[in-house]
This record gives sequence, structure tokens and C-alpha cells, in this order.
Amino acid sequence: GFLAVDVILNLLSNIADGLHVWPNVVKAHAMAELPFMATEVILMECVKAGGDRQELHEAIRVHSMDAGAVVKGEGKPNDLMERIANDPLFKAVHDKLDTMIDPILFVGRA
Repeated sequence: GFLAVDVILNLLSNIADGLHVWPNVVKAHAMAELPFMATEVILMECVKAGGDRQELHEAIRVHSMDAGAVVKGEGKPNDLMERIANDPLFKAVHDKLDTMIDPILFVGRA
């Protein structure tokens, strides 16, 4: 038991010894994925405002797939929020989009 714990702690120490955390890189990666995580919240807010859930869901799916293709296929920034902001189906949340993608709202989903 003791030897196993000793080996595990030594291994952990070796791994963590040279570890560098770059806050700006972490933030950039989080902000690139955050719009995808926020789609459920956006969908629910629009439904509460009287939108058709199925129509909104399909629009989010299409926008998400297109934005994902831009990010992964072209290496460009995630433009999902711009797509939603320009779609009249999501008019109910257009003025709230910035607050809906606040990273603090998604702590615990990582």
C-alpha cells in the first residue's frame, strides 16, 4: 500500500513539476467553446418568450454546425453568437446574448 502511494505521488510530482498554466490561452479556449455550451440556455429563454422549441432547436443546430465548420475547417474564430444575433428567430435574447455567455454561469460544466 505505502509503496504504491509513494510511486503515485512521485509520478504526480514529476508531471506537475514542469506544468505551466497560461491563463490567456485557457480563456481563449473556453471562449471558443462557450457559445456551444450556451445554446441550451438560449433555446430555453426563447421558448419562455413564446418561440417554437422545434424550430429554434433546428436553427441552433444549423448555426452550430456551420460555426463548427468555420472553426474546425477554416481555423477562424467561433461566430455562433453573431449568427444567433443576426437570426430573427432569436430576437427574444438578442439584447441578452452577452450576459448569457458569461463564463461564470458555466462553472462546473468543464
